Amino acid sequence: MEVSVRVFTLHIRLAFDENWRPHLEAVRHFLETRGVRVGLVGRKESFNTWNVVVSNTTGVVDIARNLVQHCTKKRGELEAVMDYYSNVITGDEFVAAMNSFVMKGERTGKIRGGAPFHTCRR
Repeated sequence: MEVSVRVFTLHIRLAFDENWRPHLEAVRHFLETRGVRVGLVGRKESFNTWNVVVSNTTGVVDIARNLVQHCTKKRGELEAVMDYYSNVITGDEFVAAMNSFVMKGERTGKIRGGAPFHTCRR
């Protein structure tokens, strides 16, 4: 999951990373056949991996809602995505949740700050 802090909202993207490109091409095809707009499979900068990203809000929410029940590792992150886009939590609370996953070692990434204090508006 990738997060950009914007002036009034957060922009959340779901990124699938893999070191074998054909696997990601299959994931991309799977998502597209279910109506999700997906980016092209591309090489991830600074890593020896490939990735494909879903960056539109509708696709992110749809994937989170349908995938959360099947996940263990990313369940908390997907629940936070759904809570943010359902206006259950604020941007600050979403960023705090992501930071807690980083601090617990459940997620890689940097600690972020400065999120908008209000809920999302779709």
